[in-house]
Amino acid sequence: MGAWRSFAALDDGRRRLAAEAALLLALIRIGLWILPFPALQHALDRCARWRAGGRSLSAPEPRPGELDQVAWAVEAVARRLPGSTTCLAEALAAAAMLRSRAHAVEVRFGVERQNGRARALAAHAWVECEGRVVVGAVGNLAAYAVLSGSEHS
Repeated sequence: MGAWRSFAALDDGRRRLAAEAALLLALIRIGLWILPFPALQHALDRCARWRAGGRSLSAPEPRPGELDQVAWAVEAVARRLPGSTTCLAEALAAAAMLRSRAHAVEVRFGVERQNGRARALAAHAWVECEGRVVVGAVGNLAAYAVLSGSEHS
C-alpha cells in the first residue's frame, strides 16, 4: 500500500499526528541547514508554547498512550519522508510535539564509547520523557556517553 493510501486509511487523530510530524520534520531539516542550532531550538520552543495555547509547559497533563502515539507518528513519517530520517531531526520533532502537549522532555546527545573512550563520528540523539526513551531507542544505547541533555518543560 502506498504512503498516501496508508495516510488516508488512518483515523482522524493519527492523521493529524502524522501531518504534524511531517510538517515538523520538514521544517527541522530545513532549519538544520540554515540556522545555528540554538536558534532552531529557540524556534521549536516558541512553536511548542504557541501550540500549547499558552498553558504551562511544565505541568504535564498526560493522556493515556500519548508518548507512544507521538513516537509512532515521528517514526512512521520519518521512514517515508526523504532526508528526515536522522536521529537528530526525529528527536527534535518528537520533543517539540511532546512539549506542545505539556510534557517535560529531555533531548539527549551522546557519542558511542569504544573501550571506555568516545569514538569519532558515532553520535546519536534521542528523547527521554517520564523516565523512558520515547524516540531514538537503539539496541546499544547504553554504549553512548551522554554529552549533554537539553531539558525542556
